[in-house]
Amino acid sequence: MLRQWWLFWLGFLRIRVEGENLEKFINLASSRGVPLFDVSRKGGDRLSGQVRLDGYRSLRHVARRTNSRMRIERRSGFPFLLVPFKRRRSLWVGMLLFVAVLYALASLVWSVEITGAVRLDKQAMQEQVRSMGLRVGAWKPLIDTRQAEQALLAANPELEWVGIKLEGTSLIVELQEKILPSVPVPGATHMVAAKDGVVQRVLVLVGQGVVEEGATVVRGQQLIAGVLKQEAKEQERPDPKGKEPKEKAEEMIFVQAKGEVWAKVPYQVRLNEPVALEGKLPTGQVSGHWRIKWGEREMLIYGSGKSPYPDFDQSVTVMPLSIWRNLQIPVELVKVEFRELRPFRQERSREEALATLTEQARQQIRKSLSPGARIVKETVVTEPAALGHVQVRMDAEAYENIAMPQPVDRSVPPG
Repeated sequence: MLRQWWLFWLGFLRIRVEGENLEKFINLASSRGVPLFDVSRKGGDRLSGQVRLDGYRSLRHVARRTNSRMRIERRSGFPFLLVPFKRRRSLWVGMLLFVAVLYALASLVWSVEITGAVRLDKQAMQEQVRSMGLRVGAWKPLIDTRQAEQALLAANPELEWVGIKLEGTSLIVELQEKILPSVPVPGATHMVAAKDGVVQRVLVLVGQGVVEEGATVVRGQQLIAGVLKQEAKEQERPDPKGKEPKEKAEEMIFVQAKGEVWAKVPYQVRLNEPVALEGKLPTGQVSGHWRIKWGEREMLIYGSGKSPYPDFDQSVTVMPLSIWRNLQIPVELVKVEFRELRPFRQERSREEALATLTEQARQQIRKSLSPGARIVKETVVTEPAALGHVQVRMDAEAYENIAMPQPVDRSVPPG
């Protein structure tokens, strides 16, 4: 391998030698310090081999002494790659200058984007970022993102986290503001049932409880009222003629009802699955191609346009090209990836399929529970299913807080 690299940089020739003294030719060449490589004899008076470019002239004298004829079959190596450059020097110099200018432009920041500023003034943040040298035209190797992140955090106590990253010629500043304590929303609210259930415990902190333990409630039913009634301070005086006084007026007080209503909530999940699992899995083999698209036209620039796999999954990524900031050109780079898939079949026993299906049903019920809830009762029933399938029904009962706030509609008189 090392010899091949050395020959590539020095340049080498594949030659054909014809004559009757081929052994003498090889010996004389070796004695002059010009060995032949990869020699293969073709017939009695002809051989083929490789020689270094700087040793070819010496072989001419060897060929004369042995009455042999030499012919160059192929030229290879780095010196021969430079021949086109020598012929079109101005063209290649222009191309090198173009690449250098393109690299210099790609090393600059052409757009600065700030994301995550909700409460902070975005214009003020842009001024801060610009004052730290993170501006359009900055040279990317000179940008210290870690130092800039720490400076922004120190200058803005409202920030919890700052992330600065370079993507191409764009500099993105990601901000995460601190989460302030939530402020209660003004306005009266009832506590209503979020789910159907049988009430087990009622804890009223603010408001008036309207359900008792043991009551069956449905979703949306009022549990704790956010409207309180009390007698008006000014009472009606008795009639001097001896008539009975009028009924005392009632005053409505609207509050934000608070409390907990714990109930037993029923759940039911029914799942069906084949005993033998079949599907397709990726093999890890990936192929694809790149295309350039402008308008309705497309041109393939790399790879094959078709998938080399008989069964595959395809993903397409479209990347619009931009010249500067938001100035985009009507050209898109399309990347298509083909991922090879292979069919698989997993044989299971009926008991294994039932166990897996039961656990899936249990997890599905747990996802529906509210925070703090727990399952107090669980029943699994195996139901009839089609041939080669299993079906499970899980009935569960959970103990959970079903109270949730609901704004009071003041246009509706309280019951």
